[in-house]
Amino acid sequence: MRPLPRPRRCFRPLQALLASLCAGVWLCASCPAHADDEPSTSEEDTAQDDSAKEAELAREKPTEAAAAAKSRVESRFQIGVFSTLASYTKLSFTLGSGATAQRGSVTDTAYGFSGNPVTFELGYGVSSSLVLGLLLELGTTKTTASTIGYQNAQQFGAFLVGPRVEYSFGDRVRPFLSGVAGFITVPQSGEYYSISLTGFELVAGAGVHIFLADSFSVDPMLRGSWGTGKGKVRDPLSDLPATGTLWSGAALLGVSGWI
Repeated sequence: MRPLPRPRRCFRPLQALLASLCAGVWLCASCPAHADDEPSTSEEDTAQDDSAKEAELAREKPTEAAAAAKSRVESRFQIGVFSTLASYTKLSFTLGSGATAQRGSVTDTAYGFSGNPVTFELGYGVSSSLVLGLLLELGTTKTTASTIGYQNAQQFGAFLVGPRVEYSFGDRVRPFLSGVAGFITVPQSGEYYSISLTGFELVAGAGVHIFLADSFSVDPMLRGSWGTGKGKVRDPLSDLPATGTLWSGAALLGVSGWI
């Protein structure tokens, strides 16, 4: 019996090639699973970056708002002009002294721009909320009542000047509180009398600056005041010393420039 022939050596390289191909196929099959993991890691990184940016923007927004509010008044000059839309004033006075003293009062109610004093305000923003300055108010009203062949004219005036302080907050809409302590003179005159009182007045107000532009605001305001003073009351028969107290309330509308 003849022995079986041995495998030829030429098949050995073919076997090695097949083994290499099988190994390559296995590696390729495992690669996609690895490749699929990479995008998920990249998406997580992107999401984390977006979250970090949003958090940073959220921190920056209050800072920007605070800077804008600060720039509205701080280190800026205010020049304001106000007109009184409606006002009520009562002047109570006492003539003479002791048992012979006489008491009286004069009231005045006015509506509209022409029947009320004009107020000027000058100020400077020493901080983001505090404005210090000066208030000047002056005006006069006159009424005449006419009957058959007789006229009765009455005139009421006011002059006030004093330092002013204002506290405000907000951005484009800035509510504020203000106060004034000043010198006042209040002349009154009628057909047969005249009253002249000079004294001291305290004024408190509340309103809002509405910024229509960076350097311009519209300023509605409500205001009340109390004052006291002394002077003289004259009529055709006497010239008497007098003391008086002034109460007033008003609604004002003004505009301010901020430079």
